[in-house]
Amino acid sequence: MFLGVGFIFCLYQLIVQDRQTRIEAYLLQDGSKKFSKMLFNSPDWSLTQKGSGIDSASQITISLENMLKEERVIEIIKNRSNAMKVTLIVSRLILFTINISLLGASWYAIFLVNVY
Repeated sequence: MFLGVGFIFCLYQLIVQDRQTRIEAYLLQDGSKKFSKMLFNSPDWSLTQKGSGIDSASQITISLENMLKEERVIEIIKNRSNAMKVTLIVSRLILFTINISLLGASWYAIFLVNVY
């Protein structure tokens, strides 16, 4: 019986989370009005407990803050000059080469320890 109740509870939570992700996907599909849609359509009006309402409000606040941060990052990326893009690509290639060399050296060291 305990397993059955636990299964039903987990299934209910899965349905609630799926519903929330579908709502957020719908709200974020249109780029022009995503902030107003998120702000006015996000609250779950079926909540009856104060704690659940506070959790929902904090979740919406965090989502809005993250959306604003993403907008700022997108603007920064759009305003990059070609020199900045080239600098980023070169630094990524150099760091990738250093990373692969360290991995290769560590695997070689492990091989030497095991062989000798």
